[in-house]
Amino acid sequence: MNHPSMADVALLFEDDTGKRNEGRLNAAWGLATPLARNGGAVAAIPSLGKYRGRWQGCGVRARAAIRGAWRLRRSSIRGRTLVYFPDSSMTLGGAVRGLLYRVVSGSSRLIVIASQCQEVSFPVARAARLVGIKVITFDSRYAGQLRASGVAASSVVPGIDRSAFARRSEAEKASAAKALGVGEGERCILHVGHLNKQRGLGVMAELAANCAARVVVVAGSASERDERVAQQLLDAGVVLIREDVADIRAMYCAADVYVFPTTDTAGVIGFPLSVLEALSVGVPVVSTPFNDLPEVLPEGSGIFYARSSDEFRRKVDEILGASHPPAIDERCLRAWDEVLEEVVHG
Repeated sequence: MNHPSMADVALLFEDDTGKRNEGRLNAAWGLATPLARNGGAVAAIPSLGKYRGRWQGCGVRARAAIRGAWRLRRSSIRGRTLVYFPDSSMTLGGAVRGLLYRVVSGSSRLIVIASQCQEVSFPVARAARLVGIKVITFDSRYAGQLRASGVAASSVVPGIDRSAFARRSEAEKASAAKALGVGEGERCILHVGHLNKQRGLGVMAELAANCAARVVVVAGSASERDERVAQQLLDAGVVLIREDVADIRAMYCAADVYVFPTTDTAGVIGFPLSVLEALSVGVPVVSTPFNDLPEVLPEGSGIFYARSSDEFRRKVDEILGASHPPAIDERCLRAWDEVLEEVVHG
């Protein structure tokens, strides 16, 4: 993609960590990279909703928004279209901040990316309509709820950074498995995500207790951790990696199957990037039918769907016991360049 009008686009996103260790930040950086490459402007400001994983009060967030606006005014960030990527979903505060940033940057058009699903309240819908916000979501149902409330909204499927998540070789798989401590001939089941009850990680504990494989959960440090969930995993024999991993691709390379057990929309962005990342590396996936996953990635394209712990165990066992890994249909995977084009011009 080399769209000349990208020079008139600015992307602003909230980041209080500087680390790409959660889906929202991965998506923000995924859009930022091709935008900057094609002449657009990119800026990150401190997170307004959270500080070190903890949500702050309205007063703290208001002061942070004013500081962010001042930094934006002093910067060279200008563009007729401002794409604003707030901390979470489409909120009243997000609409107000988006308007503030649009005025400060001199932009005539505002697009807000709502990465997580949230109930559409009357004040949020009214504010979005009054301000003239176009909302982009990662879930078609959420976009439909916004449209039903009179908000201009559409959904996109996130992309993949193919330079970071290229297809693995057999040698890479063997090397990564050894580095992770997976023994020769041993199989590996992986999940990457936050350590909280919304992720449905009880499924990983049951797999560890019932499958002849090493079960690994990479939790990172992007959010507060639920120690009860951590203890449940450890008691079941799960290998729990709680520090940030510099080379997350190596974790996928070591895996024989990736498991996504989440059903709660509060536990992940509207479309799970980890599923796309696993498939891009070449790892088959067993997942809940979360949001748009079954429509975008039909069963048989490298992904299999389960609705109960028994189904997860049976489908994981089938993959691990097969003589050859399932084929992965890469036509379902898009680059971030395509997603950026859809966000700005779709």
